[in-house]
Amino acid sequence: MFERFEPEVEPIVQPQMGDVVYSFKLLEKLGEGAVAEVFRAEHVQTRRQVAMKVLHSEFCARMDIVRRFLQERQVVRQAMHPNILDITEVVHGSGHPPVLIMELLEGEDLGRCLDRRGRLSVEEAVSIMIQVCAGLEVMHRRNIVHRDLKPGNVFLVGGDDGYPVVKLLDFGLVKFLYSDDPFMRSRPGAFLGTPEYMAPEQVKSGEMSDLVDVYAAGAILWEMLVGRPPFMGETFQQTLKLSMETDPPPPSSQVPEAGIPELLDNLTLRCLAKDPRDRIQSIGQVRALLEAVWDGRGDVALSPPPRRWSPSLPVFLGGALLFAAAAGLALWRLLL
Repeated sequence: MFERFEPEVEPIVQPQMGDVVYSFKLLEKLGEGAVAEVFRAEHVQTRRQVAMKVLHSEFCARMDIVRRFLQERQVVRQAMHPNILDITEVVHGSGHPPVLIMELLEGEDLGRCLDRRGRLSVEEAVSIMIQVCAGLEVMHRRNIVHRDLKPGNVFLVGGDDGYPVVKLLDFGLVKFLYSDDPFMRSRPGAFLGTPEYMAPEQVKSGEMSDLVDVYAAGAILWEMLVGRPPFMGETFQQTLKLSMETDPPPPSSQVPEAGIPELLDNLTLRCLAKDPRDRIQSIGQVRALLEAVWDGRGDVALSPPPRRWSPSLPVFLGGALLFAAAAGLALWRLLL
């Protein structure tokens, strides 16, 4: 269950660098999002360093946002896994916003890595995505859908074997399937997610199943292999339109020099299928196929998804039929 949090009568002060918040001194600001900021912090007595995520004070009266913020620890407690960020404590009290005390990670998120490097090698991309799937698989077994999976929520920590260790972050938009808690459900009409990585059914109707995470995993995998998201419009709306109406090309066709095997090509496209029925049907199956790619197994095959009926195809066929009819009529007149 959630930690209890009651709105306070006295003003809530947003902590600043150098402040001591719940026995932790804020040392360095690590990042900031729409509803919270993250600091490196140190316990004043034990000198233990942690990451502290602090809710913006302006949202403390919004219980829907507070509940989403606090639910992150519930997710981690239910789905503990080496590839999921550990949240050790939830703390709140007089005068400060609620905070999450988290393990301190040294590294960078996948979004920054891709900005810095462009595309990754096949081996790097597959290694990262196997770990992403491993963390998601634990969540899905507990009927938890991440629904905001994107490169910025995949953190890379240096590994001993030369490949980074993955930590999944940011569970504020998590969906608990079959939950009776009204705070766990999205408000009607609410738009939650990042358009480059949102499944078409998520955009159209808000329909939510673990297959939206399969789609997002495919979008991230395509981006790691190619160096850009599969759908990029000049505006938010154009990106959504492309993702809902356009089939992505195989990654290998965009970077033929990368040596992307056919199995990985088809796996990526199957994850990105518009119709959820055409996708790989579980994140565990995605992980198993990625491991087959990693092992170089030639006995595993996967067909690409069926091509969609293009919106322009009826127009093309209609024009062709009209042209054929006109040509036939002209020939008939010549024969008279």
